[in-house]
Amino acid sequence: MLSLPFNALLLALSFFGLSTAATTTSSPPASVFTYTNDNGNIGGGNQSFVFALNIDQSTSDVYIHMSAPAGNSWMGVGFGSVMQNSFMFIAYPSSNGTGVTLSPRVATGHSEPSYYKDIHCNLVWEGGLPNSNEVTKEGSASAMYLDAVCHNATKWSNGELNTGASASKTQPMIFAVGPGGHGPSSNLQSDDLSAGLVRHTAYGTFTMDITQALSKDSTTAGVPLPNGGPNNSTYTLSGASTSTPKSDHDPAPAIHGLIMCLSFVIIFPLGALLLRTLNRESLKSHGW
Repeated sequence: MLSLPFNALLLALSFFGLSTAATTTSSPPASVFTYTNDNGNIGGGNQSFVFALNIDQSTSDVYIHMSAPAGNSWMGVGFGSVMQNSFMFIAYPSSNGTGVTLSPRVATGHSEPSYYKDIHCNLVWEGGLPNSNEVTKEGSASAMYLDAVCHNATKWSNGELNTGASASKTQPMIFAVGPGGHGPSSNLQSDDLSAGLVRHTAYGTFTMDITQALSKDSTTAGVPLPNGGPNNSTYTLSGASTSTPKSDHDPAPAIHGLIMCLSFVIIFPLGALLLRTLNRESLKSHGW
């Protein structure tokens, strides 16, 4: 895979800064969730959604790896069992189409989550992380890759992740991907951390063992490395439950189509008929 172009690297630095995390000789403690597409609701082909987590207990910094098919306009994971009060990592292609933008967001209900400016994130490039922060376009193998750290990210405006002695082994998590295909809904490319998101096309829940993902200090903390496959070249499920995502869609276009059909097939012809049968004083009714 080609490295991130120099101008894209400068652009990424201007928004996030380059993490100075040292290259680790072994993978930090991590929990890893993977979902392999088998019903077409995430991307295409037989690709996977991956989320790997490591937390530095001494700083509350949260290190993540996340990847999904580039056929989806965005990808996201959040702490919690529902969107409301969840802190989320939302990633989408940057404006040049080859880099990745990470937007930390908080949802206050079942609506589009908003950019949360109180938590700052940095993209991470270091040894052992393939395709870091890139969007690859290699036919059926096209994918988005994110490697990042969000500082002091275990507490937010309306929630908190317990990383102490009572940290959960079954922490509820949510994940989702944006629509794919062609058209405006699948063409999200932006460096704006508040960029608008089109409603997810698939979503699901899973659990993660937080105790397995904890590092006591920065010497062992970092973005989780691949933990399986030939020569540890891929991410495999570890410390997380499996999931079966649900397909979803935005009902607005269908509702709009129904209203337009009713308007042209019933309301407009009825209005024209009434115009010819009502007396002059009743024309205001036709207008309304």
